[in-house]
Amino acid sequence: MRITLNHPALLDQLFNEVKTYTGYTSEVLKGKSRITEVVLARSLFCLFARRYMMATYPALGRYLNRHHTSILNMVNTLEGYLDYDSITIQYVDQFKKQLNEKGIHFKV
Repeated sequence: MRITLNHPALLDQLFNEVKTYTGYTSEVLKGKSRITEVVLARSLFCLFARRYMMATYPALGRYLNRHHTSILNMVNTLEGYLDYDSITIQYVDQFKKQLNEKGIHFKV
């Protein structure tokens, strides 16, 4: 089952965790900024929502005020970096560790 915006509570919880982890506001994350760090934070949200919450690209697009193909590109790009970039791997692993410390666990 895919999450739709009829059940936004889980997406809201994940989004709030990303905001806490990155220090960015909702306005910045949902805004049009193309600053690398902001795009990475947005991509982190989308990656976790897709992998662990099975959110659809259109639902994530509506949530972040973007076209679903932009979400697809964000996820694919971040997954590509996770194949070889140690800094990105550490960034994602640290976020997952923070979630685990708060008692939020994702099954692979």
